[in-house]
Amino acid sequence: KFLRDFTRRRRFAGVEAPPAAVRALVARIASEQPADRPLPRGFAEWRARVAVPEADGAATPGELARAELGAEGAEDGATRAAELVRERELGPWPPAGEALQRIAQRLGEAGKGRIIVPGARRRGEVAQLSDEALVELFGERFALHTAQRFEESAYTFWKRGVAGDARACLAAAVAFRERAPTDNPVARAMFEVWLGPVLSKLEEETSEQEKDSLLVKP
Repeated sequence: KFLRDFTRRRRFAGVEAPPAAVRALVARIASEQPADRPLPRGFAEWRARVAVPEADGAATPGELARAELGAEGAEDGATRAAELVRERELGPWPPAGEALQRIAQRLGEAGKGRIIVPGARRRGEVAQLSDEALVELFGERFALHTAQRFEESAYTFWKRGVAGDARACLAAAVAFRERAPTDNPVARAMFEVWLGPVLSKLEEETSEQEKDSLLVKP
């Protein structure tokens, strides 16, 4: 019953994958576990059964999808992947909360401490801070992990018969490996989802400021 429900649910449904591919994926994730977040004690007992070292040459599900589908139409695919992120069909896989809190604070301080800040200037300041945050958040390690997550998502779309979205995920993976964060529409979409409430509040405050500045007092 659990497997039937897991594979039939509307969002994030499970799909079948070759056991060796799943073990390879588990092994990769375990090898990248941060030192300050130890793996569960019970995992050590089952590690030999549920994980295969990468040296054994087994491909993960995402690598199988990449080998089968490739990443043609990378530009259009990345645009589609960004749409899936904004629609909450993928990710958004945020980084550590402390990093987002620091950036949210910086954004919230944009334009403060000055009597009058024109809307265009404040928006420009927010855009500049956002670009700086993208570079800070999507460092080489986090970008690689995000690329891998999109590849594994490609496998699930592929096995659910949605080849177009599977290729979009593979194109997103290419973007995270080869493009600067500020030139990556998928990274920007993830950023906007993570900090959506903060960005919306800033835009609302800026719009209100602009309305007030247009009022002509008698």
